Amino acid sequence: MPSQINQRLRIILHADDLGISRQVNDQIFWLMDEGKITSASILANGPAFSDAVRRSHYFPNCSFGLHLNITEFEALHPSDGLRPLLSGAGTFQRTASRWHFSNHLKQAVLAEWTAQFQRLRQAGVEISHIDSHHHMHTRLPLLSCLQQFCTEHAIGRVRIRHTFNDRNGAPRWRIDNLLFNRLLRRQFTCAKEFGPFGGFASAQPHFSPGATVELMLHPGHPSYDHEVRALNQLMDHDFRQKHQCITYRELN
Repeated sequence: MPSQINQRLRIILHADDLGISRQVNDQIFWLMDEGKITSASILANGPAFSDAVRRSHYFPNCSFGLHLNITEFEALHPSDGLRPLLSGAGTFQRTASRWHFSNHLKQAVLAEWTAQFQRLRQAGVEISHIDSHHHMHTRLPLLSCLQQFCTEHAIGRVRIRHTFNDRNGAPRWRIDNLLFNRLLRRQFTCAKEFGPFGGFASAQPHFSPGATVELMLHPGHPSYDHEVRALNQLMDHDFRQKHQCITYRELN
């Protein structure tokens, strides 16, 4: 019979959007300092990127991924091919999720992702994994881009699509995500479960013993203050005795 330790969930407490603002950076690093977050992903084209990188070096026991971004802020590698995703001022637009991704556009996206990767690496950050702003890396038309990008840069860990959320998902949503996640797992190392921190309590009874779970948080965003309050309350109890908190580097 497996030991009780082996049955503990392995949980990555992960913050998105590091580098989006000084306020977000402050909240994420405070939670890391308190031992309540183990991982974060950095926006290479975020307005507070330099601050995020500088302070990340003070947390060698946490993991830092690349938060790929084609939906907000200025492109690092603007080109004619990327034009459909850009405003007249050269900034990304949320409408990217509605575009048809031609081969020409996908090559431009790949070049932009490469520029973001290079900026983070040149800043001295060890990139633990890939995820993305507004989950664009999990768009099916961009799967070939993601595969090529990760192969070229020797990236083995990638965030999957949601396996649970804090709302009642429709059956079709669950089936689509299950099939897409199977595709990702053929090539990448991924968590067994992924979803928002707010959905953890209701989803937990359905997790298999010893599963690795990524819980996503958005500290510093006013609309997600409830997540931080819930995290602080949870950590005040016996969360660490019940579960093993890990970083993305420990995902295997």
